[in-house]
Amino acid sequence: MGPEPARVELERRGWIGWTTRSRMSDARSVERGWVRIMSHEGFERVVSLVKTEPGAIRRVILMGYLEGVCVVLALVVLALMFAEAEAEARGPWPAEGVTPPAGTITSPSDPTQTPTPTNPNAIPSRPRQLEGLEALAAFLNTYRDDPLAQFKSSLALRVARLVPGATSDLSSAIWGVLLGTLLALAAMVFRSIRTKRILKIAAEVASGLRSQLYRQSQRLSLAPGERRDLRIAGLLNRDVPTIRRGVARWLYAQGLSLTAVGASLLAIFIEPGLGLTLGGLGLATLALVDRFARRDEARRRFWTTETEYQSRLMREDFDQLGLLRSFNAGEFDRRRFELHLEDLARAEADSARSSLGMPEAVWPAVVLGTIGLAVTLIAVVGVKTVPATSALMVAVSMGIAVAAAQRGLRVRRDQPALEESAERILDYLARKSEYTFDMGAKFLHGLDREIRFERVTLTEGEEGTGRKLLDGLSMTIPARSRVAIVGMDAASRRGFTRLLPRLAVPIHGQIKIDDHDLTDLTLDSLRAQVGIVLGDELVFSDTIAVNIGLGQERHPLPRITEAAKMVHAHNTIRRMPQGYDTVIGPEGQSLPVDVEYRIALARLVLHDPSILVVAEPDAPFDEEAQLLIDDALERLAEGRTLIWIGRRSSFLSRCDRVMAFRHGRVEEYPSYEAWSQSSRGLATV
Repeated sequence: MGPEPARVELERRGWIGWTTRSRMSDARSVERGWVRIMSHEGFERVVSLVKTEPGAIRRVILMGYLEGVCVVLALVVLALMFAEAEAEARGPWPAEGVTPPAGTITSPSDPTQTPTPTNPNAIPSRPRQLEGLEALAAFLNTYRDDPLAQFKSSLALRVARLVPGATSDLSSAIWGVLLGTLLALAAMVFRSIRTKRILKIAAEVASGLRSQLYRQSQRLSLAPGERRDLRIAGLLNRDVPTIRRGVARWLYAQGLSLTAVGASLLAIFIEPGLGLTLGGLGLATLALVDRFARRDEARRRFWTTETEYQSRLMREDFDQLGLLRSFNAGEFDRRRFELHLEDLARAEADSARSSLGMPEAVWPAVVLGTIGLAVTLIAVVGVKTVPATSALMVAVSMGIAVAAAQRGLRVRRDQPALEESAERILDYLARKSEYTFDMGAKFLHGLDREIRFERVTLTEGEEGTGRKLLDGLSMTIPARSRVAIVGMDAASRRGFTRLLPRLAVPIHGQIKIDDHDLTDLTLDSLRAQVGIVLGDELVFSDTIAVNIGLGQERHPLPRITEAAKMVHAHNTIRRMPQGYDTVIGPEGQSLPVDVEYRIALARLVLHDPSILVVAEPDAPFDEEAQLLIDDALERLAEGRTLIWIGRRSSFLSRCDRVMAFRHGRVEEYPSYEAWSQSSRGLATV
């Protein structure tokens, strides 16, 4: 799907424009806008898959700008209070409408000359002492040759007339503290609410993407392969969290542009020279920090990759112990292990150093910026060109502006990683399903005659690019027979087991049940008639009851108990501390393999299919467990078709036919005796 069709599709679904409008100050842009960094097409399309409520996004963006307004207004109030304090220190000031004689007040250092009325005929009266913002206006008015000071004086006088009580020192201070506190509290409230909603939206995006990936995985073939498993794990554990962080950081950055611009203008308005100097110094420091941070991020990724590589080499050292010992290469093995151990320790140390605290390379930029700020403040305050309070206010305002700008740079720095993650997710979601569906598909009621494999070829991994697991496999399995398949490796066993329920799709050939191709049957009816046991995936992390009944209401505990009794698992389960409520699987209590196997067989009892495909675990069983399992399989196979993949002679002898698997093909033997007397059978036995 190209850019234009994708945009039309987004507009049809109600995700209009979601990144093309970059001017967030525009009301329509705020209404339609999503992530500005989504000007990258891939990221735009990924987030558009998740139908987050547009109103929630607009409210978050609006609160970001309101927070910025509150911060800037709080800085303005603080600046006025500092300026009032400076003016009071230079007072007392004459009354409004009374100006000093021409030439008598040339600077704020001499404000105490006796004022002369502007109207010679006016009756002299004792003037009212100016306080609050009026005193500030009078103080600024003494700079007759400074247009900016005259503008500030006029502005302070207008504010004094608008705000009740601003003409009194005490009431002005109270108003300043009250307004500043309210604005600061409002900014904190906006930030708190906004943070919670941002986290909620980001979580919705992540959950939505994971749901999309899950639905896509259901549409794709589950042919076994390490690359496929690693790819899905990477999408879930690396790319989705990257998208979630990117969305959260962008939403959090909304409104910071207003804060940065407002605080910068305030600093320049207070003292233009000092404001521009500190602003330039701050931006230079920020650019250095950003450059160093990019380099350190690249180093962190490198050392993380290096650590993973060295860890794999270390695992290989343990896996190859038998090989090296068989050649009496113990000394070589030891030197190789010590070398890998040293490299792994170095990689882990560098990886930890690059991820803990502030990166070392950032410190020079921070120190440089601090020294420059200190030198500038000392210079301007030391020579008395700028009041200390004004210099402090300029430094605070510009510091807030630079901090806000830093957030924006961080969002921009995240763009390449976000785009890479988005492309990987889109590539996976764009894969076409290997399943084909016939609108006139038939309902499978059961197996009456036979199952037939006709030149079936199955490959490992995705899109038929891996090694061949089955290569032109052809065989026929009569209904209600017991067929044993021996000689399959783990990958071939997983692939073959998934063929009949169409969890995996062959790249060539056909599989037919009673002359009906699997593609001509509805999936629900097919999977209702085919039950499988995967030898390496017997149980999952949940209670025993859920493992057997799969959480379905039609399977209450009494039925689950009866199923467990049929496969001789009930007594073992009953002896556990929590019985059928015991959590098992990778994140639960560890059970012997034979017990997990019987629990998987109990699942088949409840499922009640007509075709059983049972891949037995590779782990050996003791004699008692073998007897229990063989009896359970006997009970299950009664009246059903059983395809058993294993190597135990105790059950092989109970099968009607033996299929010897080799290089993707099978050799058929009419009985266990015929197979056991062949050269392959003798070698296996």
